[in-house]
Amino acid sequence: MKNFEAIHDFGDEWRGSENFEVSEVGHYLFSAWVTYKSPEYGTQRESCIVHIFRNGMQDGEIDIHSSGELQNETHHLGFSPKWQKYKFSKDDGAFVVLGASPKMGGEYTVRIIPNSKKASFR
Repeated sequence: MKNFEAIHDFGDEWRGSENFEVSEVGHYLFSAWVTYKSPEYGTQRESCIVHIFRNGMQDGEIDIHSSGELQNETHHLGFSPKWQKYKFSKDDGAFVVLGASPKMGGEYTVRIIPNSKKASFR
């Protein structure tokens, strides 16, 4: 349940802010600074589009769309409350994903902070 509390708190923090879209069914879609830290790649930061699912079979799943150095071939960009731990940082409003995998060389952390840019797939 803590993963869903983190999503709820994150949404409460950013709902109503510039270009933080909330769909009719509650999904979040926004552009964000994504900071990825892992033993395999060190620290990398990119502006990415983020989609957080809030209802149905995918409730709690997170998709970060590939951008710059953050690519599906090299990084985990899809997350599930079944496999990762989610936290909300009250200090800076960041949504934090914690996980571990051989692909990332062990434990990794992903910090997501909306950047007020328009989420565009162009």
